[in-house]
Amino acid sequence: MGNWLWIGSSVLLCLQWIVIHLSGGHPPPHWMALSSGVAIFGAAFMLSWAAELAQKDIPQALAIALLALIAVLPEYAVDMYFAWQAGKDPKYTSFAMANMTGANRLLIGVGWASVVLTYFLKTGNKKIQLESSHISEIRYLGLATIYSFVIPD
Repeated sequence: MGNWLWIGSSVLLCLQWIVIHLSGGHPPPHWMALSSGVAIFGAAFMLSWAAELAQKDIPQALAIALLALIAVLPEYAVDMYFAWQAGKDPKYTSFAMANMTGANRLLIGVGWASVVLTYFLKTGNKKIQLESSHISEIRYLGLATIYSFVIPD
């Protein structure tokens, strides 16, 4: 019964936004932002559960890669829209650049920090010990992080 409660809760978190959006109502912007954030939170839970279940049928690396792709597709869709519009109207060029660089900075800045914070809250350890086989991935992510600070806005 407990599992269905968690699944139902995450579905309801997403459905509340769909109901608000399809009802045609226009709540104040701060309520709409909160509603959207709660819906994204519920969708994130469902995506992570789906990735855990997928690992039973496909390799873990493939499940994580699919999860990452699904998670960033909406961001890429918005960026494709801005890029398409920039081809017609040059004022959209800065929107496309700001959208992609801002999203990457947010993922790197908040994403990395939240992993470390979650690990610290769970274990009390201030250091994360990674396997030496992950050194190349860490180096590429480190380079991407450094590059994100020099991307012109």
